[in-house]
Amino acid sequence: MRGEFIDVGGTRLYCYAAGTRGKGDPIVLLHGFPGSSHTWGALTPMLPQGRRAIVVDLAGCGRSDPPPDSDFSVAAHGRRIGHLLQALGVSRACVVGHGYGAAVALCLAAQSPAAVSELVLISPGSPSDWPSPIGGTLEWRTLSLPGVATDWSARLVAMSIKRCYLDEARGLHSAEQFLLPYTNGGYGVFRAQALALGRDRSEGVPDLTRVTARSTVIWGDLDAITSHEDALQLVRTLPHATLEVLPGSGFCLPEETPEHLAALLSRLLFT
Repeated sequence: MRGEFIDVGGTRLYCYAAGTRGKGDPIVLLHGFPGSSHTWGALTPMLPQGRRAIVVDLAGCGRSDPPPDSDFSVAAHGRRIGHLLQALGVSRACVVGHGYGAAVALCLAAQSPAAVSELVLISPGSPSDWPSPIGGTLEWRTLSLPGVATDWSARLVAMSIKRCYLDEARGLHSAEQFLLPYTNGGYGVFRAQALALGRDRSEGVPDLTRVTARSTVIWGDLDAITSHEDALQLVRTLPHATLEVLPGSGFCLPEETPEHLAALLSRLLFT
């Protein structure tokens, strides 16, 4: 496993490669917000050999730098991933996104249909809850209020993230991992990202009829964050989409039930 920083329009994005090169298109793994490539740590070793996996930290998350123009819109994230693939010499890829990362994947597929051969959208927000099913809660908004202690409001955000997990101890550990990069900067980057998420929600969904890739929406039947109807709403909106329900899985299934997800991805992308 080899990590590297790639300059994309003045923003250094961190990514690493897993798996082995094969005949199929590479698989790009996009985490949610707040999140990082930590999301995929348990999953990538379980994927079959024969496909290259590219695991990315979105701009401002994990080890990646924030963009110099402070554009944290979901559309800007999609464009940066497109430029990253060009820099890596990848003309077409299967793109897998979790939560907010699913919205980034959809933006990329709408912006550059020829660059995405297949989409896998895990626990995505529905068109009526674009671009993310979490974020924008009272706990998150406290981080942008003057006079509110950052350490106190950050703990509230961590508790909000923890509720997305079936295993609360695992959720709290992941929340600490995801929020750690923001600590030294006083959460300014986090605030900017959270505000951008709110603006994206106000502006609404991009033109998803431009998405030509075959799409699979994956929903865990124990998901307390998104509903079965949310997943069906997205499937009905996309031109070429189907729904897969993973039993015994919640919202954070890449971390909590990676073996079930790896088996499904193996069937969808490796056969």
